[in-house]
Amino acid sequence: MKKHVFSVDMTCGSCAEAVSRVLDKFGGVKYDLDLGPHRDSKTGKTVSYLGLE
Repeated sequence: MKKHVFSVDMTCGSCAEAVSRVLDKFGGVKYDLDLGPHRDSKTGKTVSYLGLE
């Protein structure tokens, strides 16, 4: 199975929940979310397509 990889800057649990809500709308999409190092500052969200694995 092909896997598309995206990098989404997330600064908190609410960010991860928002991404989950969007991906859940596609139905049948499997995904893993990793907040990485927690940052307290709020920033604009950046989404990058990293390619096909």
